[in-house]
Amino acid sequence: MMWMMLLRRPLGRLISLAFSAGLAAILYFTFGKGIINDVKNVARDGGGPQDERIVDKRQFGPIVKSLRKEIGSEAQLLTVTMRPTSVEFAVRDGSGTKGYRAEPGSDDLDDVGVNLSGSGTVEENAWSIGKLEPGAPGRIAKAISRKESGDFHLSIATLERESNGKLLWDMKGTIAGRGVSYTARPDGSKVRTFDPTDGVPKSVKNIGECIRKAGSDANRIQACTNGLGGR
Repeated sequence: MMWMMLLRRPLGRLISLAFSAGLAAILYFTFGKGIINDVKNVARDGGGPQDERIVDKRQFGPIVKSLRKEIGSEAQLLTVTMRPTSVEFAVRDGSGTKGYRAEPGSDDLDDVGVNLSGSGTVEENAWSIGKLEPGAPGRIAKAISRKESGDFHLSIATLERESNGKLLWDMKGTIAGRGVSYTARPDGSKVRTFDPTDGVPKSVKNIGECIRKAGSDANRIQACTNGLGGR
């Protein structure tokens, strides 16, 4: 598994800030300060109309289309990181990486710097862009809402290889202010509560379960660690 930090280039940041300042001025003089705070808070907490949320295919789809056009259908990715107001892509570039960033409501891609850390090589962690499905985040968000009987608000989601090599979406957010965390396959299926033992070898899980059952019995615990199953 790898972790990614993207550093947006100064020019793109300045343009974005200038646009945001202009929009804020229009909202302020038209509706007052309150509307600015409401818009910012809704966007940042992953809420608002469903079709305006970044997880929705109508928002994410055009971004994915632009990415495919930019890097080609044979390209490989390392990580997708989705937040309520942006999505970042770490793309394999030979033995290195390059990054792109986009915002909901726009299919423009900004070049960004990428710093990767974690285990494994770029080659080991790379996966085909063909596995990036535009409708997957929305399907996962809807499934979480159904399971939790509420409206799921995204905080952060990643699509990357786990330590066991599996490619999974890891989606975290809130339901009425309560934190939830789920994982799913790249296509948005098999949505289930996050399990911290995912990727842990079965033999290690078995030893952990053995120790749990052994309680405070030192001899049984020692037997577990010796791989004797507590007998």
